[in-house]
Amino acid sequence: MLRWLLFLLVVVWLVSAWSRRGTGSGEGLGDGNAEDRDRRGRAEQVRPERMLRCANCEVFVPASQALIQDAHTFCCEAHAKAWAEKSAGTHR
Repeated sequence: MLRWLLFLLVVVWLVSAWSRRGTGSGEGLGDGNAEDRDRRGRAEQVRPERMLRCANCEVFVPASQALIQDAHTFCCEAHAKAWAEKSAGTHR
């Protein structure tokens, strides 16, 4: 009876160790792995960036990539140039 209990405990331990093997960072099987994953997850989170609409095509672009000319926002130089040409044509 004691042999079967010991055998069962070893099997449970092996299954437990095997199931946790792929979830950690490869450093042991301690409880610190879940905490490490939480810390890494928070570090990888990026704050949302403000989106601005292109005056020419009305596509939204991140503020860090937008071009601002004459109080208008553009997604690329070609649209800024097209807008300037269109605006100059309407004021003639």
